[in-house]
Amino acid sequence: MLRVLGKLPVEKFHFACSGGSDSMVFLDFLRRYPKNRFDVLHFNHGTQYCDEAEEFVTAKCAEFGLECHTARIARRRAKGESQEEYWRNERYGFFSRFSDAPIVTCHHLGDAVETWVMSSLHGEGKLIPYRNARYNIIRPFLCTPKSEIEDWAARHGVKYVTDGSNFDISLNRNFVRLKMMDLVREINPGIEKTIAKKIRAAYRESEAKEK
Repeated sequence: MLRVLGKLPVEKFHFACSGGSDSMVFLDFLRRYPKNRFDVLHFNHGTQYCDEAEEFVTAKCAEFGLECHTARIARRRAKGESQEEYWRNERYGFFSRFSDAPIVTCHHLGDAVETWVMSSLHGEGKLIPYRNARYNIIRPFLCTPKSEIEDWAARHGVKYVTDGSNFDISLNRNFVRLKMMDLVREINPGIEKTIAKKIRAAYRESEAKEK
């Protein structure tokens, strides 16, 4: 079973979907509960694989009877802006148009561990926060391990597309994921449990401040 941190929004929300395995699994999960009222946001990052992903997501949304909003890269990368920053900045610019309601993203425990490792290399381990108030983003799946996502996909026959750019190790996150994470787990087999515990503690603290 996929794990939800906190509660999903009671009213309508937006769901950010790339068409990859993680987002299609969480889309399948959300669709199984009729009380969930949401539409889909899909951003095309302009890579050679993204047109296929956009076609796939829009077709699936039509099949499922879900409204799908799409956009794509609209400018050239600025000088001094890394490729990952470029994609993130453009994607979040798109999200800003939909901050009228919560935007649910697909960040999971594997993403959180990678972020912790990457930020630790720069001096301080950082958690992916549950909430980004600026864009009205929430990340309710942060404590779900990648293994549970893969299990759900297999058991429910979830279809998805694979973005070949995810294997480009010139991108920092891909390098950490593909070259470093097995070694990190060999040194610290319990790192997922450690980060999940930190995420839950940070969530409880942030929610307490909201009250």
